[in-house]
Amino acid sequence: MDTDRKHYPHYSDWVNGVIWRNYRRYGHIACDKIDDTVVAPITMVGVMHPTSLRLEPNGNYTGRFGTLAKAKYRFTLKSPVDVAPELTCAWDTGMRNLRRLTRGIARTRNTKYFFIDYSNGLTGLRLSSPARPTIAERKRLLSWPLPDNEVYHAQLKKLSCDHIINALPLFDQKKHLVESQDYTETLAGALIKVTFHLEHYSFGGSKGPRYYERASDTFSAIVHEITVLEAEESRLYKSPTVKYESDKSAVKLEPQDDDRAFGQPTYMFMKEEVESSQ
Repeated sequence: MDTDRKHYPHYSDWVNGVIWRNYRRYGHIACDKIDDTVVAPITMVGVMHPTSLRLEPNGNYTGRFGTLAKAKYRFTLKSPVDVAPELTCAWDTGMRNLRRLTRGIARTRNTKYFFIDYSNGLTGLRLSSPARPTIAERKRLLSWPLPDNEVYHAQLKKLSCDHIINALPLFDQKKHLVESQDYTETLAGALIKVTFHLEHYSFGGSKGPRYYERASDTFSAIVHEITVLEAEESRLYKSPTVKYESDKSAVKLEPQDDDRAFGQPTYMFMKEEVESSQ
């Protein structure tokens, strides 16, 4: 397949160039069919759903359940039909191909956490935290702009000695990296191009009489990069032209280091690796 097309599922033959390979202990990851040590980047153009954003400095952590250390960014990409109708055909084809890809590995019809169905009959895509730290934002945690909440800051203090920020690789229309406090304002309702990779995990235990009632297939879309094409407040009557370009960088999965390969970890905060001195 042409390298200029292999990252864009709106091409009808895109799914033929992607395969699933074993990943971590119990999962799978979508890879390039020609070289299955290369993760398959997937690029979609759509609108950031304005009411499904979990992009504040505390991510999806509210203080009620879990811990700050396990917080994630989370958001939903929806069809550009209302903003850039000329891109709707590409979106619809991309969605069909993504469903074909997920059906190729799912063991059940109970698929979770990737396709989000809305009451108006449209479907969105749920995406999650970035796959690796953004070097430009490796700030020490004590300066992270959390809301004024004692629970948040107590947990942040515990993380500050050995964790770093796993910030969103979010770029504005001028290709500038967006600061964390501006994520929600920048992305809400914006037309964006997002590149991610897809992971799959099966749950439900051993097969039995009630297997298909308990079992499920979980898909995680892990963000590589987000680029704002048109912010909501600057939207004009004519939508911008979207140029589909090939990403020349290839992310390798090293067989001997598979448990720490691309996509691990996917939390907002990650433990900093310290090189041992010999």
